[in-house]
Amino acid sequence: MRSEIYLWPGCALFSGQELNFEMHKHHALQISISLSESLQFSTNKNEMIKSFGIIISPNQFHALRSEGSVLSIYLAPESRLARDLMEKFGPGISSLKIKQIESIKELNSILRTKLIDCGQLYAKLLEKLSFLSGQQNKPITQIDPRITHAATIIYKSIEACEKISARSIGNSVGLSMGRIVHLFSKQIGIPIRSFILWERIQFAIRLILEGAPLTEAAHQAGFADQAHLSRTFRATFGITASGVFNKNNFPTFKICDSMFVNTKISL
Repeated sequence: MRSEIYLWPGCALFSGQELNFEMHKHHALQISISLSESLQFSTNKNEMIKSFGIIISPNQFHALRSEGSVLSIYLAPESRLARDLMEKFGPGISSLKIKQIESIKELNSILRTKLIDCGQLYAKLLEKLSFLSGQQNKPITQIDPRITHAATIIYKSIEACEKISARSIGNSVGLSMGRIVHLFSKQIGIPIRSFILWERIQFAIRLILEGAPLTEAAHQAGFADQAHLSRTFRATFGITASGVFNKNNFPTFKICDSMFVNTKISL
């Protein structure tokens, strides 16, 4: 079965055969669950960890070996949920308990039904990760309409190849730069700069899927050149953009512009 990748600002969900077996590190916090055989992880300290579920802190060198499919989640480390997970599990690589693994694994069953949209899937993802972090009883925040409007401005500005900054976004929604930076991070759970970067990556991927060369996609998405896009992609996910899209059977991508469900869910 072809691998699938769902992308939201600050979050990615992967299901399928692991793409990178080499020793590497990346900016995102990673959670990987085996869907069949157990996983084998090694570190740059020659440690070997065997488990059916693992959480890897940001910038931790590791290599994964799996005979079957995996379900992996990548979170921007600046996000509130990633910080909650790092506080609970600490640095390095940690094995998950059976109950935690089974909870996360339910996401793959949801994916297989094909009857759920991006917003609903994101809500389920948050539910599972909140359980994993022990924050499932945290109250849900009502999103300020100005923040929802700010996210829309970001989407449209990137697609129009327009320059964008926290100050200009704040001016458009009637907030000072300091206030938009604070409120956006508080309500969405990810800093506005990180949100914009993930949106640029997603837009570049969309252009590549539509047939644009990597260089053209990089420029249109706001990167200096193809090398800049490739470095950013690798720093975030541990693999270059060309390493993904040059494969004969590269994954199916689902770019999810909306991370809001009735404007009440935040990461």
